[in-house]
Amino acid sequence: MPGYVQSWRFGVNGDLFIHTLYSVGKPKVPATYCWEFEGIHLTFNLYGIDLRENPMRSLDDKTYTYMGPSFLGLDVNEETFPTGRFISQDGLLAFEFDENGLWCFFDGDLENPVHSGKYVNNCEITGP
Repeated sequence: MPGYVQSWRFGVNGDLFIHTLYSVGKPKVPATYCWEFEGIHLTFNLYGIDLRENPMRSLDDKTYTYMGPSFLGLDVNEETFPTGRFISQDGLLAFEFDENGLWCFFDGDLENPVHSGKYVNNCEITGP
């Protein structure tokens, strides 16, 4: 669609993950999710109601598997948003979050991100 521009914004506030899709000419309405990470799976569940016009990329009830060095034997802080690469159950989607607040989203091609940017995190960020 010519002239169509969109970008994603993420923020982490405690156990909440906020996803806002910015599209030219559209209202900027965030969707909020509770996130949970037990060392292997990063799961998102909708918190409240998703008021976005077309929540096509909703994270609700989605689980992503951590694809990095093992957390086995390490204490996983349930209050610290995890960093690393996380792949969807069907293997088609992936997120990467790094300790510097950078993120990438992959859709189909897990080598080349379709979206990327910075995310804001009010929690201490740690990685393996």
